[in-house]
Amino acid sequence: MSYVWGSVSPIKVPCQWCGQVLSVPVLNRQRFENLMELGGSGNSIWLDAVSIDRSDHQEIAATVPQMGSVYGNASCVAVLLPESDFPVFDCLQAACQNAIGILSHLRNFFNNEEVEIEDPSSPQPTKFKHLAEWSQLFFENLKQVQDNLQRYTYWRLEGGPAKSCYAVKSLILGAGLLFTRYQMMMYQYAVIRTGLTRGTAPPTWKRIQTLFPDEQFFRYYEEIDPEEQSFQVKFPNFGMNHLLRVRDLPQGSTLEDEFDIALLKAMTAIRKKGLVVQEFLPPTIGGFHRSWDRFRDWFRDYAREHIQSQTGNRAVNAGAPIFTAQADLFIHLGHSILNVNIPTRWSMAAPTLRTLSGAEICEIIHLDDVQLVQRKFASTAHGELFRGHPVMQGVRAAEDIALATLKKCPIERVSISRLCLVQLPFRKQHSKGGSGNSEHLYTWAITPCDIPQNELFVARESLNGTIVLATRREELEYIAAYLTLTDHHAGTLLVKSDGEGRVDIPLKMTERADQGNSRSLRIGDRMIRGQISLGNEDDI
Repeated sequence: MSYVWGSVSPIKVPCQWCGQVLSVPVLNRQRFENLMELGGSGNSIWLDAVSIDRSDHQEIAATVPQMGSVYGNASCVAVLLPESDFPVFDCLQAACQNAIGILSHLRNFFNNEEVEIEDPSSPQPTKFKHLAEWSQLFFENLKQVQDNLQRYTYWRLEGGPAKSCYAVKSLILGAGLLFTRYQMMMYQYAVIRTGLTRGTAPPTWKRIQTLFPDEQFFRYYEEIDPEEQSFQVKFPNFGMNHLLRVRDLPQGSTLEDEFDIALLKAMTAIRKKGLVVQEFLPPTIGGFHRSWDRFRDWFRDYAREHIQSQTGNRAVNAGAPIFTAQADLFIHLGHSILNVNIPTRWSMAAPTLRTLSGAEICEIIHLDDVQLVQRKFASTAHGELFRGHPVMQGVRAAEDIALATLKKCPIERVSISRLCLVQLPFRKQHSKGGSGNSEHLYTWAITPCDIPQNELFVARESLNGTIVLATRREELEYIAAYLTLTDHHAGTLLVKSDGEGRVDIPLKMTERADQGNSRSLRIGDRMIRGQISLGNEDDI
């Protein structure tokens, strides 16, 4: 039972079973007895004022996250509104009455037939289109609820006559889904004038979903396949589960998130708190096999500190790559190759993209040509090795790490992967202020062999500000790879900029005993700082 507390004065209520006396925050004893009477004799009732010990902060912290399960597993949920909320209640009640009338005529929607009856109020014999009228009243009532939801208060209890409205969510969702499916299927041939068009039906259904969320019924954003969604927009006769975000669970099945969905939901929740979670690999699926073990493996490896493969003493980078944007070359190159599957398909479209002016895809190299790959890593890696210097004994060059990675990866993945080299025009900023001459940032990424070079473009994605290689398929943009730069000492780093194109990449390197004092060579606290030129979203 859910109700507004209003002004409360705790009352003492003894338990008939154990004798414990509870302090219940409620308006008065009569209000508490009314709630118990409403719940019914012999029923198990969950009431937050009684079921949560408000004086125990640990119990509150443990119980609040479980509220979805409490409400979701209840046989009945009663929501009690104050008298001041009667206007929104009346709209909901009217929408439910409309929905009952609509859902009682399912066959008419399936057969595309209107219900016409004589209008008794008309002096002339006039036929009244019943379903069209109900449909328009249904959406008008829901619009009143949505438009005025913020002006209703839920903070005080008042007296007044009792009204009841049952099965609100199931009725409104059922009618809304019926309208949307009908309009998408019948298109311009729809006989029942619902007030919707094929274009407005999906966004109207989305607004209804927002008003009446249901985790058991709706797919999460991360579960929607954009290619399936695009196909279903054009050919709804083949199904609309991704277009309408509706689950298609068999009867009697239980809903448990797979690892990938649970992880993506957790990452979304973290981002909503303002924390940045870096992405290193594009969300591709398909090809040889669809294994979420691979997804689990890459997250496990990027969510822990990386051992620096360029050292001989197993030193580690400070912080997990998903938070620092700094990874080890051996681990990142390996996962980039293992992530490649052909034909390339994506589980989600890219966030908003802005092109990079003047960015150039210099070369795409087959990974089978190991010696050429080695030379390219040698020529594009940042930082000096100071070969022969005693401080640098035991340091492995980036090209040697790349070679070792290629030898470890399965040949079937290496054969379908390409090394893509990209130059980013870059105006370096001096440490003392002011801008220097234009130069280039040398970056790289691993791409699948089935994406031609002429289909790739360089852009900044809006989620984390990372520079990516992207492609366009059927009017949607997808991320093909995240661009990284490799430094001999700091490892491999994502290239990021703010919305103005400012780049600020710290080349952090943990101080290591096998290198003596790296400060003597000034390699421990370097920065890449400067400016890139961003285009407009409309340029894509």
